[in-house]
Amino acid sequence: MNTALGVGFNVLAFTVGALVYFWEARRRNMNLSKMREVAMLGALIGVVAASVGQWGYAVFSGSHSVGGGRTIVAGVLGGWLGVEIAKRRLGIRESTGPLWALALPAGEAIGRIGCWFHGCCYGKVCSLPWAINGRHPTQFYLSIAAMASFGLIWWLKDRVDVFALSLLLWSIGRIIIEPLRESSTPTPWLVPSICVVVATYATIRLVRSKQVV
Repeated sequence: MNTALGVGFNVLAFTVGALVYFWEARRRNMNLSKMREVAMLGALIGVVAASVGQWGYAVFSGSHSVGGGRTIVAGVLGGWLGVEIAKRRLGIRESTGPLWALALPAGEAIGRIGCWFHGCCYGKVCSLPWAINGRHPTQFYLSIAAMASFGLIWWLKDRVDVFALSLLLWSIGRIIIEPLRESSTPTPWLVPSICVVVATYATIRLVRSKQVV
């Protein structure tokens, strides 16, 4: 556990995510000033929702600890709400989904390395050859899944509904990896259930757009 390195990777994750977000906004000729306000409000509400979500989960699961890490499921949903509030306030009608579709996995790929150094989000006990300290290195599983998602979304960024695709890929990754995480032991059904709902929504959205990969 190295808190300083963990914080460093967290800062780098936010920085890279922001750079990708604004690069894509510029590439799409979007108003950068408005996009900045959308990003700020989305990130703020996302962080608050993640913190509240983690506290709620700790209470629900009977854990006495609410520190360490953030629950990304609540953070994503809260951030989504924050973005929609900001767009309505600023009168933005164009979709900002393509920006987040690239920015979020780019940031998560780095941020999960921060989880490793913080000592959070670790996996269950296992005896596989790649186990670290006798556990699944789920932080790296999630990082690799995010990198793979970013690569595929980048490749298809002008050909499909990338926001729906990003939701689908993220949900599939969490459904596969979540059962291997120690934190899922009290409620193994919770995150996968949420992800099934999100994946269903994303699939319907892709089918309706007639842009299924």
